[in-house]
Amino acid sequence: MSIDVWETLRQALIASPEIAEMVSDRVYLFQAPKNTQNDYIVFFEVTGNIPSRAIPCDTNIVRCRMQFSCYSQSPVRAKTICDRVARTLNRRQDLPPVEDVLLEQSSMLYDDDAELYQCSVDFEVIFDSRVARYGKN
Repeated sequence: MSIDVWETLRQALIASPEIAEMVSDRVYLFQAPKNTQNDYIVFFEVTGNIPSRAIPCDTNIVRCRMQFSCYSQSPVRAKTICDRVARTLNRRQDLPPVEDVLLEQSSMLYDDDAELYQCSVDFEVIFDSRVARYGKN
């Protein structure tokens, strides 16, 4: 039986008291439902399997880049949520089937369509495809 990587990451965020305090369970894959209450997090895969930097490489190890976008009417709150996501996920090696989560970069912008501030943080997520699934596989 394979374990869903995306749901594992979502549950890790919801289980964090400092994140739940700000967004409750409003953590969504791909997009938030229309009229979602402010503040919330949307996450998605930016790039699929990134080739391993190590040689020789284990072909069962998947490295994908994921972005977690934190939305709020306040730029300070968006940044605070984003910082909490970074603290909660960075270097996590206790989230089976995820083997590691590595912070890559973050950015801040104003989303004109949503009329909200968006602070995003990207991670490289590493897992073993023999025990995990993500996306449509």
